[in-house]
Amino acid sequence: LDNMTPSDRCVARFCQSPQSEKNKTLKIVPVVVEGPWVVKSVVGGKPALIGNKLPVNYHYSPPKGKDALYLEADLDIVASSAARGILSVTRTYTQVLTIDLGFVVQGNKQDELPEQMLVGARLHG
Repeated sequence: LDNMTPSDRCVARFCQSPQSEKNKTLKIVPVVVEGPWVVKSVVGGKPALIGNKLPVNYHYSPPKGKDALYLEADLDIVASSAARGILSVTRTYTQVLTIDLGFVVQGNKQDELPEQMLVGARLHG
């Protein structure tokens, strides 16, 4: 870990940590790029720790031979009443929405800062 960049170190620790610790560090950053005001107000755009809001199942496999590292986070958005509420509002406007979803592993130690985006996706209706 000593030879890694702070963000790589943060992700390495995340991958090796138990599910309870992962829930304390994986953040979602949703941004409505295009869409009605009502959707923008419901989605908000503030980063949120996913594991505090809804159940998440993580699947991780370290790199082996020619196989690359594999990391998956299954988000159960139906289990959260708040997420269901946001989904019910956004579903009506899916044809006119453009949403950016970013995922960040929160750096909780000084040697894990600055944070960097782990993955991002743009969803366009």
